[in-house]
Amino acid sequence: MEMLSLLDMTQQERDEYLVYASAKICRSAGVDMPDEVVEQYMFFSERTPGYQLDLLDTVFNCLAFTLFPRELGDKERLAMQEMMRIDCDDEEITNAIIMQLVSYSTFAFTNKVPRVK
Repeated sequence: MEMLSLLDMTQQERDEYLVYASAKICRSAGVDMPDEVVEQYMFFSERTPGYQLDLLDTVFNCLAFTLFPRELGDKERLAMQEMMRIDCDDEEITNAIIMQLVSYSTFAFTNKVPRVK
C-alpha cells in the first residue's frame, strides 16, 4: 500500500485527498456514492443539498478533524464534535463510517495516509 505524507501535502492536495478518502469511506460502508456526486462536491461551492452530498460533507469534515486536528481552532473543533453525529437512517452504515474514521485516526499519528486514487 502506497503511503502519502500529510506534512508534504499542499492545501489543495489535502482537500482533494479528503474528498476522495471520504467517498471511499462512504462506499466501503455501503453508501451509493457515484463519482458524479464526488465531483460535484469537489468542484462546486454551491451545491444542491441531498443525502449523499450531506453525508459526504459530514464525513469530509470528520476526516479533516481526524487527520489535521492541529489546524483547527476551538470554534472549528466544537463544530466537528457536532458533525460527528452522522445523519444517516441506517445504523449499520453509521457504525461502519465511524469505524472507518477511527481507523484513519491511526494515520494521523504517523503523518502518513494511504493513497486513495
